[in-house]
Amino acid sequence: MRYIYFDYSHPGARAHIADCIKNMKDNWGIRYFKVDFMRYGLENDIKLKNKHVKSFKAYDPTITGVERFRLGMKTMRQAMGDDIYFLGCSAVFGPTIGFVDGMRTGGDINPIYQAFPERCLGNLSNFYLSGKVFNGDADYLVFREAIDEDSTVSQEDVKHGHSMTMNEAQMWADFNKLYGTTRLQSDNLMTLRPERKALSKEVFEFPAMDETVPLDFWEHGTSKQDGFELIIARKDKDIYLGVFNWSDKPKGYELKAFGKTSPVLLEGRHSQILKYEGKESFDQLCKKLQSR
Repeated sequence: MRYIYFDYSHPGARAHIADCIKNMKDNWGIRYFKVDFMRYGLENDIKLKNKHVKSFKAYDPTITGVERFRLGMKTMRQAMGDDIYFLGCSAVFGPTIGFVDGMRTGGDINPIYQAFPERCLGNLSNFYLSGKVFNGDADYLVFREAIDEDSTVSQEDVKHGHSMTMNEAQMWADFNKLYGTTRLQSDNLMTLRPERKALSKEVFEFPAMDETVPLDFWEHGTSKQDGFELIIARKDKDIYLGVFNWSDKPKGYELKAFGKTSPVLLEGRHSQILKYEGKESFDQLCKKLQSR
């Protein structure tokens, strides 16, 4: 078996993971914990990855696999304390609720344009969870091309040696401005060209939104490249609308309900963020724009 699994129904397993976390917090000074591959700890996923495993003999056979998982989550959260940011990743969302501060709601991002509309769909399909039960995490910022890389960059095929135009990079920057409150930088800022480095600063300086809604939820997702095009977001009383043309052809968007008398025209693979200047509420705008 390639993986080691802890039976968190056993008090010794819970004590061990608590000791590890407390050591990292108290002696190493760690203030941010990301726990990845969380779904691997659930029975169905263990059986899926290990075809010869047919059943389990847990220390406490009276509780379910989900209950064992939640005992582990509870132990981790208590060992961290309330002042630590806990990010979950690759998880079945339900069993983590109540323990994590943030959660990856989309797949891994790669420095290629084709990843962006697919990750737009993955993250915004979970918009109703973000800001409600945990903070959504769209995965990291990545704006590099092959020319920005040195020998230390990941050598996975999907992680290096690709091309990305500035307008394509801008689309991922604009998406991260509107979705999620967890912002992480993955590029090497020492080798990133100035105009690409400026995109990172642009995202970090943009206020993290309180709420984000895809207005055209039922019109897209027909393929992995068919991302949502109209994304409305709110920070306190400030309201923003992101317009994303994921296609290769120019498009026009009628946004009279948002106060735009003329259509917003976008070239293929371009985006734009508009700030609302009117008097209607976020909910009112959502209903008006969704009806168009």
